[in-house]
Amino acid sequence: MARIPVYQSQVGIRAGGPSAVNYQTTSTDAQMFQQGANSIVDAGIKLARQQQAVVDTQNLTDFANAQTALSQSLNDARQQSKTGVDYIPAASAIAKQHEDDFYAAHPDMSAQQKSEYGLRWAQLRGNVQNEAINWGQGQAKSITVANLEDSAAAVGNVILQNPTQARALADAHLQAIDQSDLDPATKAQLASRSRNAWALAAAQYGINNNPQHVIDQQSSFRQV
Repeated sequence: MARIPVYQSQVGIRAGGPSAVNYQTTSTDAQMFQQGANSIVDAGIKLARQQQAVVDTQNLTDFANAQTALSQSLNDARQQSKTGVDYIPAASAIAKQHEDDFYAAHPDMSAQQKSEYGLRWAQLRGNVQNEAINWGQGQAKSITVANLEDSAAAVGNVILQNPTQARALADAHLQAIDQSDLDPATKAQLASRSRNAWALAAAQYGINNNPQHVIDQQSSFRQV
């Protein structure tokens, strides 16, 4: 009785080497089981990727919301600032607190995700610090200028009552301008506006009390 030979491999015309063949012992059920298992694995990988994409999107949304909340807190701090300069350290502390809150709300972040968001927060803190310095210094300057303008107006009110008594106050005011942290151009403008206002006040005093000395009083305060 003739025996049917069993081949272990077959070679194609274009094959680079022997390729596997299906043995007669490989059943259709086994093939279907393997295909089903592969499909389950593929589906699991796809589901895991989808879930990770959802988590990543949620993290980005939470980060955007954290930036919005930070902006609101910084705006509140600016409103509460008394000198302008006090806002600079306050802004840094507020940014750090919002960063800590963000990580506390995402305890399951991987080390790689924390590293990525660490870079985002570092850049955000740098922007907040630069903005705080610019705003704080500008606000401090505005407050100083406003105080000096009020002081000059007070000297003018004294001049309307007694120009001689106001002279010492005028000298003290100009010294306060010179010793302030303002830039030279702003100092010069404040001093010039003060002298002009005082000269007008002195002229008004002369008109009300001693018209013949109006010009003398006006000239004297322009040269303080």
